[in-house]
Amino acid sequence: MSAGNGARAILKIAVLAALGRLLTPAEFGVVAAAGVAVWLSLIFSSLGVGPALIQRTSVDVEHVEAAAAASALFGVATSLIVVAVAPTVESLLRVAGLAPILRGLAVVFPLAGLASVAECMLQRELRFGELARAELTSYAIGYGLVGVGLGLAGAGAWSLVGAEIAKSAVKTVILLHAVPEARRLRLRRGPLKDLLHFGSGYTASALSTYVVAQGDNVVVARIMGAAALGVYGRAYELMLVPAQSIGTLLEKVLFPALSRVQEEPERLRLAYRRAMALVSLVVMPLSAGSIVLAPELVRALLGPGWTGAVVPFQVLALGMYFRVAYMIGYTVANATGAVRAVAWRSAAFAALVVAGALAGVRWGLVGVSTGVLGAIAANFAIIMQLGARVTGLGARSIVGLHLPAALLTLIVAAEAWGVATALRAIGAPSLVTLGAAALVILPSLILVIRALPVVLGEDGRWLTELLCRSAPGPFAPVLRRTLLRAP
Repeated sequence: MSAGNGARAILKIAVLAALGRLLTPAEFGVVAAAGVAVWLSLIFSSLGVGPALIQRTSVDVEHVEAAAAASALFGVATSLIVVAVAPTVESLLRVAGLAPILRGLAVVFPLAGLASVAECMLQRELRFGELARAELTSYAIGYGLVGVGLGLAGAGAWSLVGAEIAKSAVKTVILLHAVPEARRLRLRRGPLKDLLHFGSGYTASALSTYVVAQGDNVVVARIMGAAALGVYGRAYELMLVPAQSIGTLLEKVLFPALSRVQEEPERLRLAYRRAMALVSLVVMPLSAGSIVLAPELVRALLGPGWTGAVVPFQVLALGMYFRVAYMIGYTVANATGAVRAVAWRSAAFAALVVAGALAGVRWGLVGVSTGVLGAIAANFAIIMQLGARVTGLGARSIVGLHLPAALLTLIVAAEAWGVATALRAIGAPSLVTLGAAALVILPSLILVIRALPVVLGEDGRWLTELLCRSAPGPFAPVLRRTLLRAP
């Protein structure tokens, strides 16, 4: 999953760089506005029956067939509703040309419904290699080939529509081939009732997650327009690529794994502590480097016409770690069946996001970004409390596991700032500055990782060995000698 997500993140950045030079901010903004309705509709296209398959301690063929039939029916119904209400959505969001884009994207819902159960069964069975290949292949074909190809042909916003449809179609075919039982659509009342008990709570939480993800976009679209939404959306996506790649990876792996041991508190506590230590060590320094090198990152990835995204991106990047960390907290709570506790906290977070965006909109995109950052930080605190309650991990342990990451973050920020300041003074190209910063930061990363067993004890040694085991074959011995001083 790490390899697949890493490759997908690199591919996504490449596609973003290509489309950022082929499409205008307004064209990105129209599709981002359509995403407001698409995401909401996707929530109702399955009603959480897929995740319910993962969470249940036992599942039989009837549960899978009932979930597949329900997801397919919900997907078709959702598609018809979206086609009907598209003009109303365009009027509400005040974005011209939104209705036809939204109707085009309605094709995605039946495909998503068919694929969701197969995807969840792969997660439940821990078949992450197949899942990673499906994600990477579908994105490469959908966005890498179809999206960029349509962009080069001058299709404008429809490039993104065609890319999303192609990605969904390819992913559906791959997943249904991998899980044949998900192709059998047999609606049975008893098994479906079992799944909807968990699925209803999961859906309520997902609705709040939807508002979290789209509430600020609605505010920007209605008050500032499609062009401003395009700039804000690109800034948010730049922050989201690493955060979502890491967070989604852990969510997909931890949810089925922890659901299996939900009645073993010590294993839950150990997994939660180690996941937080690993994520803090990766994401906190990445956040600091992104903030310092934001001008170069935006110019290199989006092009010179997107300078307005630099400061919003810097503000949002401050919350990169908070975003990944609360995803882990949600996952641990969901794995133990605490969906109601997650749901009300998600609802509070959603309200904070909308309130923050509304409060900051008078100061433009920087104000909106600052308001959203405040909401993300507040939610992080709330979810840390929930994670501690579910796992029994004390506050002192939570603070202690962040200390190595905090030290590394300060080192990375100082080194990136020194390199960037020196090279900006002589007018060095963006790619040169980014490359030089990476070369200067690398030795610090090695030194800190080598010190982990001393700072974190057994957890630190586990993290270091994990890095060595996860490396491709030829690099594993080198990492063991470098990080563990072992043959």
